[in-house]
Amino acid sequence: MTQKKRKSILIVAFRCWSRKNYAVFNSLHKVIKICSLCIIYNIVALPVQAQLQQDNDSLEVKAYGLGDVVVTAGRTPIQIQRAARFVAVITKSDIERSPAQNLNDLLRYIAGVDIRQRGPLGAQADLSIRGGTYDQTLILLNGVNITDPQTGHHNLNLPVDLESIERVEILQGPAAKSFGPNAFNGAINIITGNSKPYHIRLSGMLGQYGLYKASVNISNTIGDFGHFLSISRMSSDGYIKNTDFLTTSIFYQAKYKLNAGTLDFQTGYNKKDFGANSFYSLNYPDQFEATKTEFVSLKYQSNTTIKFSPTFYLRRNYDRFELKRNNDSVPFNHHKTSTAGLNLNVYTTHRFGKTSLGIDFRNENILSNVLGNMLDNPAEVPGFNNVFYTKYYNRLNTSIYSEHTVSWKMLTLTAGAMAHHNSDISAFGIYPGIDISYRFFNYFRLYSSANKTLRMPTFTDMFYKSPVQQGNPGLE
Repeated sequence: MTQKKRKSILIVAFRCWSRKNYAVFNSLHKVIKICSLCIIYNIVALPVQAQLQQDNDSLEVKAYGLGDVVVTAGRTPIQIQRAARFVAVITKSDIERSPAQNLNDLLRYIAGVDIRQRGPLGAQADLSIRGGTYDQTLILLNGVNITDPQTGHHNLNLPVDLESIERVEILQGPAAKSFGPNAFNGAINIITGNSKPYHIRLSGMLGQYGLYKASVNISNTIGDFGHFLSISRMSSDGYIKNTDFLTTSIFYQAKYKLNAGTLDFQTGYNKKDFGANSFYSLNYPDQFEATKTEFVSLKYQSNTTIKFSPTFYLRRNYDRFELKRNNDSVPFNHHKTSTAGLNLNVYTTHRFGKTSLGIDFRNENILSNVLGNMLDNPAEVPGFNNVFYTKYYNRLNTSIYSEHTVSWKMLTLTAGAMAHHNSDISAFGIYPGIDISYRFFNYFRLYSSANKTLRMPTFTDMFYKSPVQQGNPGLE
C-alpha cells in the first residue's frame, strides 16, 4: 500500500504577542513556528499515515494574528502597546475574577485611582486620579462625555451595573488636548456590551439588613444588527440608621453595521434614593438625597480611508437634597442639569502616522432653587406642589482639536493642542500637549509628557453658599 496524495502539515506561526503566556518568544525577534503538538497528535492518532510520509510532502504554513487591545487614549484609537500615555485596562475577565460588586469597588484596584465611597455598594462615591479632586476627572461612557456640570459628586450616576461592563480604560494624567476640559488629571472610559452574539445572564444577591439585588443582561445579534439590554435593581434597609438605599438602572445599546460604517445608539436611566448619613456634615446625620439621570446618544463611525465620527448626546440629571430627611423646615435643594453635545472627529492613517481634527460643542444648563442667576419666571419642580426653580445658568463650551501620532519602531510620539472657548469668556484659550513613550518590550516602557490643561468650574463652585463655602460666579 502506497500513499499517493501529497500531504500537508499545518504549522501555526505566531507574529503578534500581547499578554500571552508564550510572549517570552518575542524576545528572540523571530517568527516562531510551533508544530510539535500537531506532529505528536498525528503520531498518536494516525500512526500508520505518519509512517507513510513521503519526502515530497509539502508544508502548509498559516499565520494567525492575535488581536491587540485597542484603546481610546487619544483622538484616534491605538494599540495599547503603542500608546504614548499610561493607560490601565480592566478587561471582562479581570472583572469576572475580581470580588468587586460594583464599579466603585473595581476601580479601587487601580494604582493612582482614589475612590471615596460614602454610601454602601455604590450608592454614592467620588472618584479622583493621581491626587486630584472628584471635579478633575472626565467620565466617558462608550466614548461619550457624561461628566456632570453641577458637581463631580454625580459623575458616577451611571445607568450600567458591573455585569454590563465589557472593559474599563483609565488614562492617567492631563488630557485636555484629546478629551477637552475636565480631563485635568485623567479620564475613564467605560465600555459596555457583551462580545457574545447570543447571551442571557441572570444574577441575584441576598444579604443582611434587607439587602437584595436582581439583574438581567441580554445580548442578541441578528445579521448586522446587535442589541444589548441591561436591567438591575438593588435595595437595602441600611446597616445603621439612615444608610438605606434603592437604585434602579436600565441601559440599552444597539449597533447597526452599514457598508460605509457603523451606527451606535445608547440610552440609559438611573435612579438612586439613599440616606446620606453624615455625608456632607457630621452635624446633620439625617441627610437624604435622591437623583435621577437620563442619557441618550447616537454615534456614527465610518470605515472609509478618511474616517469621520459625529456624535450627538443628551444628558439630564435631577437632584434633590434634604438636609433633614422628610423635614422641610429647612427647604430642600432642587437641581435639574441638562447637557447637550455635538462632537465631530475626523482622522486618517498615512505613511507619516495618524492625524486627527475635531470640534466639540457642549451646552450646559441648570435650573435650581439654590444655584444660578435669578429667573424672571420661576418654573415648578415636577412632583412637588408650590416648589419652584427660581434660578438658572447656561454656558456653551466650544473646543477645537488637532492631534498627530507617529510611531517608529519602539518609539511613539503624540503632539496636539486644543483651543477652548466658553460663552462667558471673550477669547479662546490654547492648551497644547506632547506625549512620548519608548517601549523596550511589552511589559517595560518609559513615558514622558507635558500638557497644559484646565477644568471648567462646576455650578456648585460658582454659586453655592453655606457657612463654610462662598461661590464665585466670576470663576473662569
